[in-house]
Amino acid sequence: MTTGASERTSAVLRRSFRVAPELGKGLWWTLVLAILGAALQLVVPITIQQIIDNEILGTANADTSTVLRLGVVALIAVGFAMAARWFSLQRLVRSAAAGLAQLRIKTFEHLHALSMLDLQAERRGALVARVTSDVETIQQFMEWGGVGMILGSAQVTLAMIAMLVYQWQLALVVLAGVVVYTILIVVSQRVLSRAHDRVRERVSDSLAATGEAISGISTVRAYGMEEVVIERVDDTLDRQFAAEVRTAVLASSLFSSAELFAGVLTALVVGVGVVYGNTWGMSAGTLVAFLFLVNLLIEPIQ
Repeated sequence: MTTGASERTSAVLRRSFRVAPELGKGLWWTLVLAILGAALQLVVPITIQQIIDNEILGTANADTSTVLRLGVVALIAVGFAMAARWFSLQRLVRSAAAGLAQLRIKTFEHLHALSMLDLQAERRGALVARVTSDVETIQQFMEWGGVGMILGSAQVTLAMIAMLVYQWQLALVVLAGVVVYTILIVVSQRVLSRAHDRVRERVSDSLAATGEAISGISTVRAYGMEEVVIERVDDTLDRQFAAEVRTAVLASSLFSSAELFAGVLTALVVGVGVVYGNTWGMSAGTLVAFLFLVNLLIEPIQ
């Protein structure tokens, strides 16, 4: 067990799935439910496009009964989409809880199997972090980040397919913007990942310094080293606080950039659609539906 070496998130997740198979139990059904929920969400922009082009602008008098019928269909689809997403969320959270309980048990078994020499070679705080903060971090990722990855990937993929079907020229504009922002996110995530690694190391150092100060309190008092130990613990906690603040600033900046990207992409779609809409043969309903699809596309990113 090494505390200094940092592993990539993908490697940690693969190892977690290998050690705790419960994490992947029922994953395929979760994916099916996520895709079903994302697909049903596409009914709303399609319905709006049909109402605008065929009922509002396509005829002199709109057929109210048809509009209401389409609206009811869209409402039912949204209800089923919410149910599918809820069931996928429940399955993923339950699998994560069961799998991480198994992972924590495996971690304790591994620690108990180590020799006294190996245990003494490790700082006490590092071993405590392995079965507390490290597992909790994976649990938070699986319950929230994992949900976002599964549901978001399905939603983005289906929204992009719908855009290509509606108007491929405008879809390419959206795709270009998404690719640029994805590159920026990947670079930012690497920086943020290193920042989280530093926080993890600082937490381990803080637990070790605090544990050593408490367990050796009699020796510290005997040699009159209270001030030295207090200063060392304070410095360790200050370094942890500074690392956590820096990580929080980076995370909030990345989150805020998603809002900026959403606004810029929406404005770009409206501008390009208005300027080149007639040339591309794009109807008003298609442009409005495109805006709803853009919202579905950027929602997981936000």
